Amino acid sequence: MKKSLILATLLVASSAVMATEVKNDWFGGLEVGSTKFDYSLSLLGNSYSDSDSAGTYSFKVGKHLGNAGRTYLIANIYNSEASVDVNSYGLGYDYMFYNSSKFTPFLGANVGYMSYKASGLNAALSGSGITSNKDSIDISGVTYGAEIGGVYEITKNFDFELGARLIMSSSDDSIIVSDGVTSATVTFE
Repeated sequence: MKKSLILATLLVASSAVMATEVKNDWFGGLEVGSTKFDYSLSLLGNSYSDSDSAGTYSFKVGKHLGNAGRTYLIANIYNSEASVDVNSYGLGYDYMFYNSSKFTPFLGANVGYMSYKASGLNAALSGSGITSNKDSIDISGVTYGAEIGGVYEITKNFDFELGARLIMSSSDDSIIVSDGVTSATVTFE
């Protein structure tokens, strides 16, 4: 009796694995989304924070690794409303939770490089009586993060993906501001 039960369980598991079409090919994609940038700065022992949003356009190319998930290269272009030039490039891996449905959830990790340059500081300070020792900041550097989402197979060659990606960086830059009498260092992170 026990041998039959074990064999039946193995057959059900085998048929479920065979019913799932695991992809093992190259893919490319275009992502469109919105990004929120969170900033913090410190001045004279006080901390301040702010945020900015930007439209995001990403190009992704990668390879499905069968049951092991997928890996990819990605280039992100951010369309910020501020005087900021932001681009990022990275490598990602997603573990795909393959199943017998057309919807496949995933969890992933990413590492990369972000170029983040803000200019026009002196123009922003004009009329305030405060000057800066430089006109721009550069908080470019290594990034790392995580992602979560799902892929829905519309046809054999076309999927729809919805997800969220968190990208963090520990880069910073400093400027010195002065009102002609007192000066202070401002650090952007």
